[in-house]
Amino acid sequence: MEIPDVQGFRPHYDFIRAIKPISSSFAGALEVDLIRKERKDENAPSVIDLIEEFKEHYRMQQASPTTTANHSAFATLQNDSLVSPIKTCLCGEEHLFRECQYLIESLRPHGWVPDKKIQQQIDEKLMRYERLAVAVEKVQKEAS
Repeated sequence: MEIPDVQGFRPHYDFIRAIKPISSSFAGALEVDLIRKERKDENAPSVIDLIEEFKEHYRMQQASPTTTANHSAFATLQNDSLVSPIKTCLCGEEHLFRECQYLIESLRPHGWVPDKKIQQQIDEKLMRYERLAVAVEKVQKEAS
């Protein structure tokens, strides 16, 4: 059964519309890439992969102190109250990189021992995404 709403590039363009208010530059670049793929009759990338790339991009933007965007513009209404976007760190907790005990050694209490599984996941992400590793290094230097 083929449902038009989930065929071809349609879900990808829906994703672009959803992220455009958060990062118009990322959405624009992604849209251009999809248009090119569609014109060349290439396969659509996985929406899951696009979501992962966007999450990485967003995390890096949050880690960068040079970001000039007014983050309050991204607040949303949930249950009639103003809520800021949730920032999920590489460790899985909801905080900024500069607040993470896994990334910033000076935040670790005496005797703190990292969870090996979480540390391994962080290390794998940093090895896989060079730009993410650069962003984390920058935050680590600022913290020291």
